[in-house]
Amino acid sequence: MTSAGVSLTGNLGITGDASLTTITAKTSGSRRHFSVVSGRTLTLKWLKLTGGSQSSGSGGSIYVKDTGSTLHATSCVFFLNTARSDGGGVYNDRGSLLIQDSIIANNTALYNGGGIIQLSGTATIIRSLISRNRQTYTGTSASLGGGGVYIYYNAVLNVRETTIEHNRAGTNNGHQIMAKKLNSQGGAPAVTVVNTRFIPCTACETTGTNFYLYDQDTSSNSGAAAYGTLSRKT
Repeated sequence: MTSAGVSLTGNLGITGDASLTTITAKTSGSRRHFSVVSGRTLTLKWLKLTGGSQSSGSGGSIYVKDTGSTLHATSCVFFLNTARSDGGGVYNDRGSLLIQDSIIANNTALYNGGGIIQLSGTATIIRSLISRNRQTYTGTSASLGGGGVYIYYNAVLNVRETTIEHNRAGTNNGHQIMAKKLNSQGGAPAVTVVNTRFIPCTACETTGTNFYLYDQDTSSNSGAAAYGTLSRKT
C-alpha cells in the first residue's frame, strides 16, 4: 500500500493484517503517512509505516499537534522515516501519544528526536523497542540531540517494559533520551522509566551521554548528572 499522506478530518482507525500491513509513503517530495491535528484521534494496529520523509519539516511518519490530538499505535513498526527538522518517526506537540508492543527503528531527524519528539503533552511507551534511530546534526549546540527520544517543555514521558538501544545523537547529547528544561514553558519534563533496558551504541560507549538534560535557564546545570533531577526509575 502506498500513501501520499492523510490529514485527518475526523477520527480514524486502521487495523492491518496480524502479519503486518506495510504502508509506504509516496516516492517523491515531502511526504508523511498521517497528520493528526485539532483534537483528532488516530488509532493504528498491525501496520508497518516506512519511507516517510519531510524535507523541510518535522514528523517523518506521523505529525501530531494540538491539545486533544491523539495517536494510539499497537503492534506497529515505524521504520526508515526521516525529518529535516524534528521527530524522524513521530512528532507530537501537546497531544497524547500511546505506543505499545511496537518498534521504532532506523528513523532519523536532523535536529531533535531521531525516533520521537514530544513537546508538552504526554507520551507513554509500553513493551516496545526503540532502536538505531539517529539525530544527525553534528554541531556543538547544547540544545540539540536525542537519538532515540527528545522531550521538551512540560512534557510527560512514561516508559515501561521497553528496550531502548543503539540510538545515537550526532551532538552526543542524550543518545537514548534528551530532555530540555525551560521554566517559562513549565519547567523540566517529567520522565518515568520502569523495567526498561538501555543498551548504548558501540560508538557511544565512551562518547557523549546516553541521558541528557539541557537547562535553558541555567546552562551550567545541564549534563548527564542533571538528568537525575527527573523522576527516572530503573
